[in-house]
Amino acid sequence: FFELLQGLKRDGKTIIFTTHRADEIALLADRVVVLERGRVARDGPPGEHISDARLKLAIAEECSAPALAELSRAGFDAHRNGVGLIVRVPAGRNATPIAHLARAGFDVQAFELESGDHS
Repeated sequence: FFELLQGLKRDGKTIIFTTHRADEIALLADRVVVLERGRVARDGPPGEHISDARLKLAIAEECSAPALAELSRAGFDAHRNGVGLIVRVPAGRNATPIAHLARAGFDVQAFELESGDHS
């Protein structure tokens, strides 16, 4: 599939592709538009996009409000997303919010890196 998309790109075709994976962005994108809560948060070359990541955290529902407050007090850019939390983290610091919550006594049940530098 990606070979087909790369061929279309080489032929000068415009492709609109949705992903949260940095490796796919690096492979295909000349321009990246990031939407957050229905609004354009960033618009630019792919290198600007992958400078940080969004970490999706699954946490017990009864703990999500206090955990969000704890992350905000610690200076993290975090918000609720359905039953979980989304935290923006700088490249290379993806686990920092999880470690902070663990030290504060919160149990992070699962996590997913939505975008950013996976190195």
